[in-house]
Amino acid sequence: MPPKKRRRVVKPNARPGVATVHLEGNFSALPESLEDLKKGHVLCLFTSLGRSHPHTERRLKAHYSLTDADAGSSPLISRVRNLVRGTLLKFKKLTDPKELESFKSICDEAFQIASDSRAVPATRNSVVPTTSQDPTQKEDSNTNERMSSANDRKKDGERILIVGLACLDLVTAVDSYPLEDSDSRVANHKWCGGGNAANTSVVLSQLGPLPVECLATLADIPTTKIITENFTRYRVSHENCVYHTSKDTPVSIVIVNRSNGSRTILHGNRDLPEVMLEDFEKLDLTRYKWIHFEGRNVTEVLKMIARIRSHNQAIPDEKKIVVSVELEKGREEYKMLFPAGDVVFVSKEYAAHQGYSNATECLKGNSSCIRQGALLICAWGERGAWGRDRDGQILSSPPFKPPTVLETLAAGDTFNAGVISTLSAGKSLQESLTFGCRVAGYKCGVEGLDIDGFVST
Repeated sequence: MPPKKRRRVVKPNARPGVATVHLEGNFSALPESLEDLKKGHVLCLFTSLGRSHPHTERRLKAHYSLTDADAGSSPLISRVRNLVRGTLLKFKKLTDPKELESFKSICDEAFQIASDSRAVPATRNSVVPTTSQDPTQKEDSNTNERMSSANDRKKDGERILIVGLACLDLVTAVDSYPLEDSDSRVANHKWCGGGNAANTSVVLSQLGPLPVECLATLADIPTTKIITENFTRYRVSHENCVYHTSKDTPVSIVIVNRSNGSRTILHGNRDLPEVMLEDFEKLDLTRYKWIHFEGRNVTEVLKMIARIRSHNQAIPDEKKIVVSVELEKGREEYKMLFPAGDVVFVSKEYAAHQGYSNATECLKGNSSCIRQGALLICAWGERGAWGRDRDGQILSSPPFKPPTVLETLAAGDTFNAGVISTLSAGKSLQESLTFGCRVAGYKCGVEGLDIDGFVST
């Protein structure tokens, strides 16, 4: 019998190789224009996605809104395979200076999507016609005029920014919810990145088509690497995150009940500050098309939104930044955020805090609180989601339940990401509600936030 092949064992604390260090240090973020795409970007994407050729192809197509026809006579996946063969599989001794120089030279070369002279579009056509619309899919003409310009603006380097919490989650799965003062074994547990803003960013980056950035505060301690590595894996920019020394990372202990998919969250933040206006003022607002705020430190959030409004006054309507806000926790001060957003997300928890028993009552009761032309959205868990358009019409989407509910953790963040993704692409409120419910339903059928299976369908 032939000898068995030896399995390659990777030590959990092994130092990254020379190729990985070079790629992550120079090509970790995909450029916003195809003209700037280098072979190093594709190789870094390939290694971060578990060295999967299909996943790399799908992520490139999603990021640049490509179709099979855009690649010309040679499929994109074949180009990825050829690149890997000619680099990662070819160079075996990158500790050799000459071999390393050759590898770096190839990484700096442009990666050609098309094999012929065909023009490759920068983004998909996401502009929704403004005439002859289905009356059931009315759009907010003030807000949606800015939302529909993703087709023209991605190439200008603009992105979606999510502002809020990034924390560590200790997710513990149990077969049934434990009794108080009992001792039982868990089915599984893991440390991972969490927090509303971080979760929304991760999902939104996978949905595309615009690049995504998260602005959060981070503790300058080793465990923060779990959060930043998660951002890097899902191509979420985080270069503007604010680091604080001598502080602890906020932690959420999450109990996931496998029998019904429910999640119970115990959150703690000892001393890490929130994002402040002085942090936000360091940003170049011309880079952003849409900025979403997780409702937290309300006073500071209102100051940041005021800065955006001031910025918007000096630029044409088609370049104004869309502002969305999320009211999740049942806190009285959150009501000040209602008139601040162009799109306002109200959670079931906050609606219940206000005394409402369903989403329709919440939308009607808060309609006088929002700014003119704003969209008001309320998701109600397993019942679906409702939204109020600029004409006061109440629209809704049914839920899309998976065959088996495995984990509802971050379902609300996933819904928000789905809505922002579609609205920013110029879709109607009705389409956005439906898409948000679809992707949230898919997420409830999987563990974690990897929705590659949904994106590829």
